[in-house]
Amino acid sequence: MKHRKTGQHKLFKGYTLVFVLMTTIALLHYVGYAHAQFINPMEFDESDSDIFDNDTRDDYGAQNSYNLEPQIGTSLFGSNQGTPESNADNPYANDPNPPFLVTADGMAQDKETGVLVAQGNVEITYGIQVVHADEIIYYPQQEIVEATGNVSLLDEDGNVYFADSMRLDDGMKNVFVEEVYGILNDGSYLAARQGRRIAGNKTEMDLAVFSPCEVCRENPDKELLWQVKATKVIHDEVAQDVIYHNARLEMFGVPVFYTPYLSHPAPNVERRSGILKPSFGFSSKHGSYLDGRYYQVISPSEDATFRLVQTGRSGTLVGGEWRKRFDRGKIFIDASVNHSERRDAKDNLLEEADWRGHIFSNGEYDVTDNWKLGYGFSRATDPEYLDDFYISSTKDVLVNSFYAQRLEGRDITDVKTVYFYDLRPNSSGDQPQLLPWIRHSMVGDSNELWGGRTALDAELLSLVRSGDTSQSVYHLSARPSWARETVFSTGLATRFEANSFFDSYTVNNPTGPSPGDKENYSQGTAFGNLHMVNRMPFINPMKGGYALFEPKLSLTVAPNQKHDTDIPNEGSKDVQLDYANLFDSSRYPGNNRRETGTHVAYGVKTGFYSDSNTYIAGTLGQSQRISGNPDFPVGSGLEDDRSDLVGGVETKLSENFNLDYRFQMDQETMDYQRQELQSQISYEGIKFYTSYLLAKAVEGTDLEDRKQLTLNATLPMNEYWDFNAATLHNLDGSNKGLLKAQIGFTYQDECFTFSSKAYRNFIENNSRTSEFTILFTLGFKKLGEFLAPPIDDELLGSIFGDSNNDNGN
Repeated sequence: MKHRKTGQHKLFKGYTLVFVLMTTIALLHYVGYAHAQFINPMEFDESDSDIFDNDTRDDYGAQNSYNLEPQIGTSLFGSNQGTPESNADNPYANDPNPPFLVTADGMAQDKETGVLVAQGNVEITYGIQVVHADEIIYYPQQEIVEATGNVSLLDEDGNVYFADSMRLDDGMKNVFVEEVYGILNDGSYLAARQGRRIAGNKTEMDLAVFSPCEVCRENPDKELLWQVKATKVIHDEVAQDVIYHNARLEMFGVPVFYTPYLSHPAPNVERRSGILKPSFGFSSKHGSYLDGRYYQVISPSEDATFRLVQTGRSGTLVGGEWRKRFDRGKIFIDASVNHSERRDAKDNLLEEADWRGHIFSNGEYDVTDNWKLGYGFSRATDPEYLDDFYISSTKDVLVNSFYAQRLEGRDITDVKTVYFYDLRPNSSGDQPQLLPWIRHSMVGDSNELWGGRTALDAELLSLVRSGDTSQSVYHLSARPSWARETVFSTGLATRFEANSFFDSYTVNNPTGPSPGDKENYSQGTAFGNLHMVNRMPFINPMKGGYALFEPKLSLTVAPNQKHDTDIPNEGSKDVQLDYANLFDSSRYPGNNRRETGTHVAYGVKTGFYSDSNTYIAGTLGQSQRISGNPDFPVGSGLEDDRSDLVGGVETKLSENFNLDYRFQMDQETMDYQRQELQSQISYEGIKFYTSYLLAKAVEGTDLEDRKQLTLNATLPMNEYWDFNAATLHNLDGSNKGLLKAQIGFTYQDECFTFSSKAYRNFIENNSRTSEFTILFTLGFKKLGEFLAPPIDDELLGSIFGDSNNDNGN
């Protein structure tokens, strides 16, 4: 396999961009550092705020309480310190004017002015808010409360604030504090030289510090992993904005980023217009890479995302998404446009720079309570575009459809038209179009006929191909059936079915087996079978669980008729026998072929199931043809009268180990025709995933022999660092060798995440041959993530975790 090489001058351009970016950040940092001096929240010493000693408290006597009901509130209630959840039973939790209660070791009141002085373990309760202090002075005429010495405030959100002094007025809606330190309900902390809460809906902090990182208990003076400092922080609860002035990000006490102004939605805001987190870095496809997005809230049921991608090699991409929900429907549009050249898998120039783009859209609308209409539309200007810009690397064939669906009781009706747009470079482009595809299914009530249930499935499928020499097929089918299930007193469970099939075909421009001199023709067939499945489960209760032994036997009786060669086989080619379909009346997929003749299938399932939800179970089965010759393809396991052996083993020995193994074995040579193995093991953070696939080709399909091995391991290096590696190997065939490989490191603690990933893909796709990509991700709790360019994790999808192609939503 050939691999495209990247010139050194292109790498040099990428490193130059990184150097310029880091230099710019450094200059901004030093400019910002000159704007303000910051405090260290860890320098706060609450013990310095004590203003009363024990002798002073004794002068005020024993614990006393004071009811301020004449000035504020209507009744008394006791102290209610705790989080909002713990105040669920507070009768005043949602009262806009709750009563006001003060308790202390001692209190005194001026009879003329009404000024109240409380000292010693003072507590003020107002609704679900609680204030503690060494001394509190209350001015009833001005409705002002002044607290000093070991002041703490528990607010309605469960946040706790500590300060040297605090002043509250207007029913505790306005708060003024000095040297404040807060612990938020999610464990984050903030500190400020001064703080003000205005009108109960706006908070301002001067010389503020914020961080979600935990303080080292062994060394409290140790610098935090990261924190944000600003000359002023404003939280506007009405506008739901958090605004920073002269904000600086520090890591281990070292400033790394500065901005004179920063605004983002408050943490409790679910949807808000603004700039989304960017992606930037270097890619072998695009050179330097910068991806920026802006999210716009249009209404509570409508939003849009605008995207601008600037690359060093592939020009500029402009795109966006629009979403809208209606009372009875929804619509979505995703589109982009770019001006760049096209290159093939070997990096050969296919087309000079030109306009390229894509559009995806889908929508659905409930016309009535039973009927809904929907559509899906996908289009790209060329086969390479979607993969070039990481829009999609898995959509080789784009699907466009319009459909109507009716649901009423157990009845379902589907009317659909489908158009396929083939993006595969070497495809003939002769994809069939479904114009139309109509399906209707009716299921009767149980016990309506001879103790069983009737059903009817009807379908009209039109496979239309363009071109004078391309085959088009129109297929009309109906399948009335009846089924009854019975469980006898002996434990034997039996299901009996009577199935009938009526099919009519019209074929234009036939390309299959020669139908004689007919160019266009019609053909009809009728078929039926009787099918019975019996199973007898034996269950033996044991200590800690039970053992299961369940033999299973099925019998299918059908006419011994040959398949009509005039009937095209469009959807019943890929036959795959396993234990799941061994006992079906017909092992053909689709409905272009029916299994004729009489056959039996037999098998057994056995295992042990514990009370702790662990188990080990195995299955083994085979079928025997008694009469008829359905002409199954070679390699399907059903081409001989006696089928291949199929079965498997499933185990779950603990929550940390499970294994699933399935096989198909030639009944004569005992050679494996298919093996599938998946296992997952985890222990104290160590995780191993293994997948093995061996599959022999089936005659009449495009699939070749496959023999692949996937390995994925995650190893914890210490409390915070993990190492991950994954590979996909082709163990046999023309493409033998390593297909994909990935290694990475991840750091994660309570406030920060960092990951690096190196990814190599040796599989040729629409746009490039093997490529190498390095991805870095930094995540700051509460602030978001800064990402390097996204890459495609095609190695069994979720095995490598979530895709890094983040849309920012």
